[in-house]
Amino acid sequence: MPQINSFRDLEVWLVSMDLVDDVFTATRALPRVEFDLRRQMTRAAVSIPSNLAEGWTRKGRRGAYQNHVSIAMASRAELETQLEICFRNGFL
Repeated sequence: MPQINSFRDLEVWLVSMDLVDDVFTATRALPRVEFDLRRQMTRAAVSIPSNLAEGWTRKGRRGAYQNHVSIAMASRAELETQLEICFRNGFL
């Protein structure tokens, strides 16, 4: 198992960065009137790797990493809900 020296070594961070790219690409297809939804989706996506990185950096503080992972998971659920809204409305 490779040693983890930075949040950049976390597989979950790498995958979440790919998700950010995918969300930015997918939301370009949203109708212009859905600008707020696009912005909310990209913010939720960006929040995931951002919180993982911040939590990893604060890992010396008791419970900080777990708290930030929890926030990242909540952002993932938010994004999942927003994607479902897009699919149900035929936007994506």
